[in-house]
Amino acid sequence: MMGTQHKSVLSLSMGLALLLVTSSCSEEPGGGDRKVDVQSAASTRKAQTDDQGNEGAREAKTDPGHRGLNAHHREGDVVVTTNRGEDVLEGFQGEVHPVLHGQTRLEVSGEWNAIAAGDNLRGRIRPELYQSIKNLSLAQMSVTYDAANLSAFLPEKFESVGHTWTIDLQGAKAILKQFHPQPLVRLESFGRVIANNGGFATLRAISEDYYDIMFRLHAEFRLSKGVWYTPAYMLGHVVIDRKNGSVAYFQMENPVDLSRNSHSSLNGHVTVRLDKQTTYHDFLRTDPMQISGGDASLIDSVAWDESIPLDETAHALGNQFFRFLNIKWVPPHEVLAIAEAEKKPIFAIVLEGALDDQTC
Repeated sequence: MMGTQHKSVLSLSMGLALLLVTSSCSEEPGGGDRKVDVQSAASTRKAQTDDQGNEGAREAKTDPGHRGLNAHHREGDVVVTTNRGEDVLEGFQGEVHPVLHGQTRLEVSGEWNAIAAGDNLRGRIRPELYQSIKNLSLAQMSVTYDAANLSAFLPEKFESVGHTWTIDLQGAKAILKQFHPQPLVRLESFGRVIANNGGFATLRAISEDYYDIMFRLHAEFRLSKGVWYTPAYMLGHVVIDRKNGSVAYFQMENPVDLSRNSHSSLNGHVTVRLDKQTTYHDFLRTDPMQISGGDASLIDSVAWDESIPLDETAHALGNQFFRFLNIKWVPPHEVLAIAEAEKKPIFAIVLEGALDDQTC
């Protein structure tokens, strides 16, 4: 069903329909400001190496089809693999990228409201645990990052607009710790399709003075034993000042254009009923969940010589994770007219949850 091979008009809806209903997941009931200066480049790299060793197979550098990465994955589980193209190479692997030849000391701050909507956890899990999720906030309200930290999002070398590469997951993990001390870049939570891990970045825009890099990262947070919090995905920008050799703007967020943009998984042992055989889930709205630092106006104010629209770049990054995004889906309110004009039947898929992010 790819490209021009469609034999029918495809419609994707989040509402109700009488044609074909496919559920991607089912929702069981319940289903002091401080500044921190990050370590030096050498210390940071050592800490990342130590973290990686502590995670063991769960944080393996190579991803053997996601099997064996955690004990919850069983024989026969459905595995979603990335749609990484052959032209997508590994990103920068060194300590400090040569493009960052100047002084980068970027203060990054933000906010995190863990439950803005979709709260089915109250009364179903232990009160103290409920409050810890309800009151989640950034682990570090303000962090100053240097060139070594932000090099994790850069390519081996800068090419043309649209050039895409993988990001350094261990480097990105160090920045995710600003949200919570236990980030995971290999997803492990119970009760979900085994998701595709990873992160990709694209050179979105070029001018004489700036580069704009846009990235997408899949990650989650282990809040405590048996409790995970999974954003839909983390989307962000790195704007580089080419003349000064520094990062002029950095931003990372869980997008808020989704009605539910987070997923919480809980083992039965943390619930009020203490049913160890049950896994509880909740589909939440996190608004906001973001960190940023530098001059945000650069995205719109720079006179870019070449650029790709923001929404087009976001879609292309999602395509690196999910092959089905190549399909040209038709909005429900347009499908009848198109089907009649093209003399094609309608194939409709109606979902309870999302296919193209980590909320389900």
